Amino acid sequence: MSQEIEEAELALLGAWLQDGQRVGDVLGRLRWRAAWWKTRALREIAQAAELVRASGRPVDALTVLDQVRRGEAQPDTKDKAASILERAMEACPAPSHAEYYAQILRREYMAEAIRKRLSDLVGRLENEDPAMVAAEGGEALRRALDDNEVLGDISVEKVMREQVDAWRQAAADQIAGKPRDVGVPLPWWRLTKMTGGLPNDLVVLAARPSVGKTALEGVIRMHAARKGYHVLSMLMDMGAERVLPRDACRTAGVSMPKLKFGFARRDQLDAVDAAGAEMAKLPLHFVTRTTRLEALQMRARHLKAKGMLDLITVDHCQLVSYAGSERHDMRAIVTTVTARLKALAQELRVPVLLLSQLRRADPGAREEPPRLDDLRDSGSLEQDAAVVMMLHRDMKQVGKWKKAGDEEAIADKKRPVGLYVRKNQDGGLGMQPFIMRPHYFTFELADEEYRPIPDDSPAKDAELCDAGQ
Repeated sequence: MSQEIEEAELALLGAWLQDGQRVGDVLGRLRWRAAWWKTRALREIAQAAELVRASGRPVDALTVLDQVRRGEAQPDTKDKAASILERAMEACPAPSHAEYYAQILRREYMAEAIRKRLSDLVGRLENEDPAMVAAEGGEALRRALDDNEVLGDISVEKVMREQVDAWRQAAADQIAGKPRDVGVPLPWWRLTKMTGGLPNDLVVLAARPSVGKTALEGVIRMHAARKGYHVLSMLMDMGAERVLPRDACRTAGVSMPKLKFGFARRDQLDAVDAAGAEMAKLPLHFVTRTTRLEALQMRARHLKAKGMLDLITVDHCQLVSYAGSERHDMRAIVTTVTARLKALAQELRVPVLLLSQLRRADPGAREEPPRLDDLRDSGSLEQDAAVVMMLHRDMKQVGKWKKAGDEEAIADKKRPVGLYVRKNQDGGLGMQPFIMRPHYFTFELADEEYRPIPDDSPAKDAELCDAGQ
């Protein structure tokens, strides 16, 4: 350890003893940790000073010395504490220099962490794909520089003050008639108020093949983007060259088969062209041509740092891979993926909408709505998600249409679909019927008989709330 570091350790401790309040504020702003002091005795004395501060007592030589002697420091530290404190006071000419000393220790702490991680990465280059080592290296270096890497305590007062302030603002906005979204809003107010909006956590949307989960993801993604939210989508099941034309068909109200087979009229082609021009202006971002989770993490953090990330969507869970995933079975892979995506959502404070397959149903059970235990490959999907939604094609309703001879419903290729909210940490559970039109990739709100209905009104709900209903 250099002479400069030793002097900075003593001087910072001395500054803290001379002006406990001001230096304590400086250290709090820098998110200090005892590991900045490499000398064990000084580190143990710094920990004692923090205990004194946390208890509300003034940080000075007498209180810290008393805490060291009564605390869990090593015997030799207790024996030498008085002389160490005296040296520390002499080493600091003025407490106003505390931040300078703290920055020296912080810089050395971070440099040592980075050196260790770089050494680990160099050792892996001989046996692993350099591209993946580089991707993981970026993540490792970010963690080395992240002051939140070491867990800290939670201020209950701060958390609750911020939450109550947010609720007061929501009430004020409501009285003033200002629109207010809860989480990232879904395309329908009826569904938004049921779920509480998409929270800054992992949200799972599951369905069996060809039911419409990718189409619904597109509806949610486009709605959020039109509201001004920046959306990052990882497209693996279908690339952007297939997803974006579907979005354009939905926006223009033109059937995809009609376009494919050349039956579209000129006005319909113009509508699709205009939809594409509109989409080009929306805050949409994509990760394509890779299944690697590390690529999504890097892109997401880059966008968040630029203030350009509000929602992440991933299609779909069973296609995601990561460094070393080839050595694991699908259950272990899904468990790792959901854990990392949940951590990413909470770190960046954005919702992550993860699409997932459901396990294959027995022929006799296909008409029954899916349950949580139908989630495919891993219980971690249910465990890690804050919200679990499931799409189900209502074959019983299809049978009713055929039995009633409803040629219009059959000719329109309408698909009766129920969206089941099976888990919701911040809201209610329930089912919302929809009519899906697969050629247009659209969903329309419906009643229990699958007849179109209008969406609920936030203003009307506010009136009912004021009336005590």
